[in-house]
Amino acid sequence: MMGKVRKMMGKERKMMGKERKMMGKVRKMVGKERKMMGKERKMVGKERKMMGKVRKIVGKERKMVGKERKMMGKVRKMMGKERKMMGKERKIVRWGEG
Repeated sequence: MMGKVRKMMGKERKMMGKERKMMGKVRKMVGKERKMMGKERKMVGKERKMMGKVRKIVGKERKMVGKERKMMGKVRKMMGKERKMMGKERKIVRWGEG
């Protein structure tokens, strides 16, 4: 009788060991999954950072284009003023002759 009881206890202990082992495996898997999720989040953050950098560069380029256009407008205005002045001079010269 004692032999049977001891055998049963041994089996139970073995089962408990197996259960603990399984729990360990499950915990390990959960840890791996969490690690992967962290990596994914990190990647997403990096991508967003890159997008921000790209947007910044594009914004700077657009600003430069705007400045160039403004300058062109100023130059054209100056040219117009010069032509106007030349016209006035010609008029004065003609009037002086006449």
